[in-house]
Amino acid sequence: MQKLLFLFLLSLMPFSFLCHAQTTYRMVTRNYSPVTDSYPQEVSDFKKADSVYHFTVKVSKAYDDTLKRKVAEKTLYTPNDIYDEEVAPYLNPTKLIDYSSPAIELITDSLFKGEDSTMIIIKKGLEFVSHYISFDDSLAMAISKGDCKTLDVNHILQRKKGTCSEYTNLFTALMRKKGIPCRFVAGFIFIPEQKFYGCHAWTECYLKQYGWMAVDPQSGKSWLPTTIIRLFAGKDYADCGLNSFMDLVPKSIEIVKE
Repeated sequence: MQKLLFLFLLSLMPFSFLCHAQTTYRMVTRNYSPVTDSYPQEVSDFKKADSVYHFTVKVSKAYDDTLKRKVAEKTLYTPNDIYDEEVAPYLNPTKLIDYSSPAIELITDSLFKGEDSTMIIIKKGLEFVSHYISFDDSLAMAISKGDCKTLDVNHILQRKKGTCSEYTNLFTALMRKKGIPCRFVAGFIFIPEQKFYGCHAWTECYLKQYGWMAVDPQSGKSWLPTTIIRLFAGKDYADCGLNSFMDLVPKSIEIVKE
């Protein structure tokens, strides 16, 4: 495979091309996280052999689940919600995703003032971040070479430039500041028809009656296509359990024809 970057994929092609209802992949990876086998993904034929992981994963487009989507749209914003021990840590700041700065407070106070819908807050946050940051090709190259991993929120606010992981860090900080649990997610994009593949990062927001809902801060979209496979998740990039950037790059991948 060619050199892989954290890509600005969704700006490179029409979203309509990415609208398959579901896509199934056969993969061999260097590392594996159980988060791969959770909604809207389903893993089968899993085995570990010769220090690599073999599995099939079916990725469904959550946006097509109209019942769950309606639940999400009707979720009222309640900033003082109490979450269980599995979800509550995703409200906490980290070194990479620190929301204690006056700048973050100013943004959240002005951007979300008076909103009582969780989805409207999420969508406003997505729109803001997708326009606030411009894509940084040089940083993407540095990440792909292993020279750095991702920038923290304070640097992002100053530079207003980044890769998908910086879009994700800033959006996640805004949501956590508002009391909406969010996790940093990393995975892989595979569109062989377009000879298009690479690593990507995005956010999943937790809604009590819905669960984890994937959104893409870079594109500003509140859904993801089935060409993107979730492989790891954590409180931030450092918490995802990645041994190296190459953990996101499959040793082999192919689409299973239905």
